Amino acid sequence: MLTKNIDQKTMSDFQTARIGVVGVGTIASAVIKGLCTDTKRAEGSIILGPRNAGKVAALKDAFGATVTLASTNQEVVDQADWVSY
Repeated sequence: MLTKNIDQKTMSDFQTARIGVVGVGTIASAVIKGLCTDTKRAEGSIILGPRNAGKVAALKDAFGATVTLASTNQEVVDQADWVSY
């Protein structure tokens, strides 16, 4: 079961949080592009699940070390402060 309890975060916390995405489709790709373009994100701060390798590879190419690939969805949940699915 993919669950993780998350405390309330302020916007400044969100900007420094590790964000995990389970299921990288068209909408998730657009959100990730926005996050990586509009905010200064730390290396490894976007963690992507293994689904849809083509979209994941394109995001990795576009945003380099900001984006990391998890080997499982559970790994995304375990490593992230915030999770989108």
